[in-house]
Amino acid sequence: MRETIQFSGVGAGLEPPTLTKVGELIAVSSVSGADPKSGALPADPGAQFSLAFANFARLLAAGGVDKASIGLVNVWIADRDARAHIDAAWLECFPQSPRPARRTNEAPLPEGCEVLLQAFGRDGASVAEVTVAGLQHRSPIPAAATLGSWCFSSVVGGERPADKSLSEHAPDQLAQTFANAESLVKAAGGSMDGMNHMWVYLADPQHNRAMLDTYLSHFTDDTSRPARKTVPSTLPQGLHVQMQFTADVSGAKRRNFDVPGVGHHDPIPLGSSVGSLLQSSGIHGMDPATATMITDDRARELRVALRNVRALVETTGGGLDSIASLTVLIRDLTHRHAGASLSHEMLGS
Repeated sequence: MRETIQFSGVGAGLEPPTLTKVGELIAVSSVSGADPKSGALPADPGAQFSLAFANFARLLAAGGVDKASIGLVNVWIADRDARAHIDAAWLECFPQSPRPARRTNEAPLPEGCEVLLQAFGRDGASVAEVTVAGLQHRSPIPAAATLGSWCFSSVVGGERPADKSLSEHAPDQLAQTFANAESLVKAAGGSMDGMNHMWVYLADPQHNRAMLDTYLSHFTDDTSRPARKTVPSTLPQGLHVQMQFTADVSGAKRRNFDVPGVGHHDPIPLGSSVGSLLQSSGIHGMDPATATMITDDRARELRVALRNVRALVETTGGGLDSIASLTVLIRDLTHRHAGASLSHEMLGS
């Protein structure tokens, strides 16, 4: 059964901050730096970051969730300059170790909005940090964090742990990135058999073939591979790839799920489950009756994509109440309200 808490009155046309619980899983989304009293977004970016993390803590408290039960925080920012404000607000919220993993994503945000927070946790669990020599971050975040058997990484790059050096060649960086991810999973007490989901960020989509080759070299069983979403991204100079992953280190067997007619060109599953975690690869507006992508009708494309989400969950034996979090990637930010309304209509609040 899904439980949801929302804060209203954020103003500025933003989605309300939401905390959702499904079983052990905690998902937090759309936490902005709006003033909780006026709903206004301060003009000062630093004030927005401070308020965003304060609002995040307030939402957790309202849901009866301890901050120690959060394993991953995604910080969405509009541009790279905003990174300068993250750590101060982060340390206000998490002044001491152990801290959750963290990933910063650059994407268009609503006008006037400098930051949105998204987070995942495990009810009743306590976060522990995962460290591997040479994979430390400059910011006060762990390379990865665990909540019981669940493992969430911060951003993982292709630096060589011995000296932090970086190959100029994309295939070498990709190989090192996957090797670094494997080192973190092993340090958490698991193996690549427990890898459940990967976000792969590529500076150049032309390197997708090399990324796929590396992925397949680590996951040779075509009936048991982690879900994956690859996203073209603006990365720091010299970086070809970054990754963020979720794993379960309990030793549970990974299961793959697919929906007939709704597949990928790459040999990846539509959904992957290890233990109690189910995560999906990208789910498109592909008509399962014809196995063709809908491109001429945006509303129909989204509606079909959401039906495919529902079909995937039902394939696993779950229902709509099993969905804790849905990340919708859109090309035009002006369509976000229509997308949110349709998601609520088809999948519930």
